[in-house]
Amino acid sequence: MQTNRIEEIIEHLRGSCMSLREACDSFDIDSGELSQEDLEQIDDEIFCCTGCNWWYGVNVQSLKTDEPICEDCCEDSTEDED
Repeated sequence: MQTNRIEEIIEHLRGSCMSLREACDSFDIDSGELSQEDLEQIDDEIFCCTGCNWWYGVNVQSLKTDEPICEDCCEDSTEDED
């Protein structure tokens, strides 16, 4: 798939809680047609937080866990444990 289209999908997802499928639908792309390279490009730039389901840049992913979780959700979960 064209890099421009993947970059558009990345920007469309960033700061949203839509699914990858919904973002692809916005660009008339079948999400099943994304190549492994396309998915890796997305993973290199953004992730969907398992805590709040928002898409963030990888720079705010918590390094305290192996889960794809944002720093805020990670802090919230450790506060709940106290």
